[in-house]
Amino acid sequence: MKKHMAPFFVAALLLFLPLLLYVGSYYALLEDTRYGQPWYRIEGLGIIYFFRPIEDIDRKLRPSAWVDTET
Repeated sequence: MKKHMAPFFVAALLLFLPLLLYVGSYYALLEDTRYGQPWYRIEGLGIIYFFRPIEDIDRKLRPSAWVDTET
């Protein structure tokens, strides 16, 4: 019996696509990291809570982008 890898790739894509959209929308909406705070193109408290997990990861991966340049 011949095994096909197509179902595996489709499942992996369907699982990876939401993560890719989440991270992509974070970087698309992030305008600036001035004063150590994120500035998003869309305002509201919901957006801050929605992107908080990826923001924490971003702060660890790119600490130089989050440095307060005013002091």
